Amino acid sequence: MNSACRKHSCSARRGSSDFAVRELQAAAATDGGSWAPAETAQLYVETGHYDRAIEYMKHSAPNYFALDIPDLPRKYWEALFPKPYWSDLNEVLRPMDWIPIS
Repeated sequence: MNSACRKHSCSARRGSSDFAVRELQAAAATDGGSWAPAETAQLYVETGHYDRAIEYMKHSAPNYFALDIPDLPRKYWEALFPKPYWSDLNEVLRPMDWIPIS
């Protein structure tokens, strides 16, 4: 994460996540940062806006459901399936013999 990310992450923790997201996007546009989607989603997660993180990642990786797990960075998966929801996901997946999320 570059210094702009750190600065905007601090702004988000103070309650201005929308401003911080716009600043992250501007910084990414300036340096062509491919880091922006993961950092933006992380910012939303850190501020408890899991719905925004999921929505943002769905727009950033619209075909994520068709990808193999190694094809996307772990940060993407964690934003698409936030940890607070993992116990609910495990309850749904367990009867289908899926491997639980950990």
